[in-house]
Order: sequence, then structure tokens, then C-alpha cells
Amino acid sequence: MEMITIKNLSTLYVGTYKLTLKYNIRQYYEFRNVFITREEDDSGKGYLYAYGYYEMNYNILWEISDKDVFAIYPIVPELKKKEEFITPEHYRKYIEEYKGKELLEVCVSNWPYDDRYVVDANTGEIYSRMKSK
Repeated sequence: MEMITIKNLSTLYVGTYKLTLKYNIRQYYEFRNVFITREEDDSGKGYLYAYGYYEMNYNILWEISDKDVFAIYPIVPELKKKEEFITPEHYRKYIEEYKGKELLEVCVSNWPYDDRYVVDANTGEIYSRMKSK
């Protein structure tokens, strides 16, 4: 993993490589194979981009840009507690399915509801979706 330095709201340095983003950065997280940014345009609409590191030429590997992404949070399955699940069986199945994976919670505005996605940070695969009001 290379060191990422935020130069200004739309420029990152990954090691010595200068990366100019499409929009202003609001959040970013580093994972094993990608670094992820949540960016906003001038109107406040949010976008999510997953960039590869050096061996992938810092290209965008996957994105969520068709909806308004307003927040992202990393999820570490190994830090989940049994008390957070309905039953011990639900907890066991969750750990079996997601152990060792780097997950990201993505919150998307889809008026009149908000959608919450659980996404594999490295591939962009959506594992679950939930609507909330």
C-alpha cells in the first residue's frame, strides 16, 4: 500500500504520483487493493470511486456515480459482536461469509428513502441492500 497525501480538495498524491480527482474529496479510505474516495460536485451530489494502486495505474476500478452517495464507512467483520445479531446462528453465518473481506457501508440518497449497501471494497460487489426512511 502506498502513502496517500491529500494536497487539496481535488488532488491526491499516492506516493509521488499526482492524481487529480473529478470532484472535491469529502471522505477516503485505504484498503488492501484499492483506495476509495467519496467526492462531491458543486451542487453537493456525492460520488464514490475506487482507485487501484500503482500496479493498476491508479485507474478507477469501480464506482457508484448514478446515485447521490452521502456517506461511506468501513466495516470490519471480525470486530462485530454477537450482541449485534438477532441470534448466535446469524452471527456465525455472517462471520463465515465475510471473515477476511474488506467491506464498505455505502449510504445513498434515493428520495424519499435512503439506501444502505454493503459492498466488497476491492471488487465493488454489492452483498446487501437495505432501504430506510
